[in-house]
Formats: sequence, C-alpha cells, structure tokens
Amino acid sequence: MDALAWLLGDPRSAVTAAVAVVLLVVAVVLAVLLARASSRSPQERAGQSRAAVPAPTQAPASGPAASAAPPAAVAASVPDGLVRDLIALADLSTTPAVSAQCARILRGVGVEPVVPGVDQPLAPGWQHVVGVVAAPDAAHEGLVASTVRPGYRSGATLVRQADVFVYQHAANGSAR
Repeated sequence: MDALAWLLGDPRSAVTAAVAVVLLVVAVVLAVLLARASSRSPQERAGQSRAAVPAPTQAPASGPAASAAPPAAVAASVPDGLVRDLIALADLSTTPAVSAQCARILRGVGVEPVVPGVDQPLAPGWQHVVGVVAAPDAAHEGLVASTVRPGYRSGATLVRQADVFVYQHAANGSAR
C-alpha cells in the first residue's frame, strides 16, 4: 500500500484506488453470476434437468426480450451474502462513483433502495427507528424525520430495513 500511496501522492488516493479494485472484483463476480443465470433455462434454475421438460408446443419467442432472464430469476440466482456485501460497500463508500456503481450493480440484479420520505408515516415492517427528534407540533408525531441509512428490497421482498429518525412530540416524552 505504501508504494501505491507514493505513486499516487496522497494516502486517500491509495484508499480510493483500493476500494475501486475491490469494486471491480465484485463487478466481475456479479457479471459472471448474471451470465450463468441468464444462460440457464428456467427449469435448470429450478433444479430440474432438460430431459424432464416436455417439448414446447409453440415456437419460442425471439429477440433480446425473449432471452433476458426476468429480474426475479436473476436476483434469486445471486447469493444473499454478495448482495449484503454490496449494500455494505455502498454504505461505507465515501466516493460518489463507488456508491453509484454499487447502486447500478444492485439494480441490475433486481435490488432497489427504499428511502422513506420525510414527514411520511412510519412503516414498522420496512423501517427501523434508530432515534427520535423533537416534533415541531403534535401533527408530526410518529412521522419520519430523516433517513439515516436506506433500506433495500427485491421485488416485494425486504432485503434490509431503512434506519430512520421519527418525530416525537414533547407531550409524549422528551425527544433525545
């Protein structure tokens, strides 16, 4: 790492370069997994052999849309640990380019961020309260004040809850 820092002239540049290399490796692994998933038939993805599948009664569709695996099938073929690691990398990234690349890869496998809106009602199953903020008035009680960390979902399945601060009116207890 010292040689890399010397070459780049700034220790932060060395860290940025190291993060970029890790991201590149993750992107290559995801590309290989996606290529494998899209080249297998739906029956093979489900664990069945081609021999057990009856011959189709209609001609198969052609074109790029026919050969693309549906997002749910692609997301199901990506290991959960890899998705969690990409989400963690996006959380830890201090550079917009790395964060954007993580988001692009996650979207490519069907995982979308969930960012609750300010002043929206709390959704306990989708959001995790990490703190409270003094509400400007009683009408804001229990509404989302801010999002600390986005949540993620794959279709209708929650991958990770969003961490949020909620408003708490002083009459219901002191806000921290």
